[in-house]
Amino acid sequence: MKRKGILKIAAIVLAVLLVAAIGFVVALPTIVRSWKIPTMTWDLSTVSPSLTNQTATAHVAVTKASYGGCDVRVSGRVAGLPYTLTVKSDFDWSWTGPSVKGVSTLSIEESRCRLKADFSGKSTTSWRAKVELEPVRLNEADPLIHRVFELMATNLLGTCQLVGDLSLKVVAASTKKVPVPTWKASLVADAVNASFAAGENPFEIRGLRLLAGVNGVGSHVDIQPLRPMAANIEVGGFSLTNVHATVFKDDKRYLVTEAGAGCCGGSVRLYSLFLNPESLNAGVTLFLDDIEAGEVLKRLKGFKGAASGRLHGKLPLTVLRGKKLRFKTAYLYSTPGETGKLQLEDAAPITDNLTRGGVSENDCRNVARALKNLDYSVLKFDLKPEDLETNMSALALKIEGSSTVDGQTVPVSVGVTFHGNFEELINMGLRARSKVK
Repeated sequence: MKRKGILKIAAIVLAVLLVAAIGFVVALPTIVRSWKIPTMTWDLSTVSPSLTNQTATAHVAVTKASYGGCDVRVSGRVAGLPYTLTVKSDFDWSWTGPSVKGVSTLSIEESRCRLKADFSGKSTTSWRAKVELEPVRLNEADPLIHRVFELMATNLLGTCQLVGDLSLKVVAASTKKVPVPTWKASLVADAVNASFAAGENPFEIRGLRLLAGVNGVGSHVDIQPLRPMAANIEVGGFSLTNVHATVFKDDKRYLVTEAGAGCCGGSVRLYSLFLNPESLNAGVTLFLDDIEAGEVLKRLKGFKGAASGRLHGKLPLTVLRGKKLRFKTAYLYSTPGETGKLQLEDAAPITDNLTRGGVSENDCRNVARALKNLDYSVLKFDLKPEDLETNMSALALKIEGSSTVDGQTVPVSVGVTFHGNFEELINMGLRARSKVK
């Protein structure tokens, strides 16, 4: 009897536990939905130095829960931008083992950017995921673009006008055979037109295409080189065409290993340019090849006329804080054996300076007549800085060749040095020190 009583009590206890377990299982979705998950906060300065004092917050709410799936809504701010993330997942409890698949959408308040993702998995070592941003047309007023400028390029904020297409694709996976997450991300900015001012220097870009990629295995990250291309870039009225570059990025700086463009009928190239986007300090040497002499003459606005032939040279430049443009000794010259023609309708910038240098009025008239139709064998420009603070410079012009004057061929050799601010030299509003043969 005593044994039967114990068994009866045990049966009752077991029945109560079974009923409680069934009740808990039935009530579990309701319990999950009613969970109060505290708001989570992360420090973003560990992601990038440009995100110092920036945080990300997340408030998680389970909006639907059942044994067949679960819906979650996450809202908060990332670096000051309000966002909403929705996740819809479906569960499969088949005999081969439980699995999950679902979709999610990330949106930023008032931004046209919408990230969509789909995922599936059976365990922490067997899963796959894909995230996509379909091409979307954005401009500088979009909250996401505006915030990027605030955090990473404050010097351009308020001066930049930008419009272009942006797309993103990220794929990641982990398998039983390779239980380490592998992932690949690619970003494409296409048909971008932009204009901005760095200090007093206006920039305009047309037809920019930028390719960027990042690959990863586990915690290892391999940043692929950036490969920007642009149909046209205008810098202070100076035009570059078919621009291309290869750019590598480290923690704080960008390294341009090679870049080139069409310029004045020829080409310009550069190598090894380091650029800090926060300070906008940069130093580089431009190598110029096959530049049309006529295009150079157009840049010297004080002259009227035409020129033919090809010039070569280099121009070392330094940009300080995106505002001050400085240069070291630069030159542009015709190579030995290459000739060209110089036809100056108005040689006043040269003859006026020759007169101030003590050259007779008659000799100046002869020089002007000779320069109206000159076959040159030497055409060289030398540009040297004289005062870094005031940007005062010296531009030396050397011309050698022959000209036909009154039916006679006469040799011509002219050397003139102009002094002035860099911008004044381009406009030829100068004082001079001259010599003539």
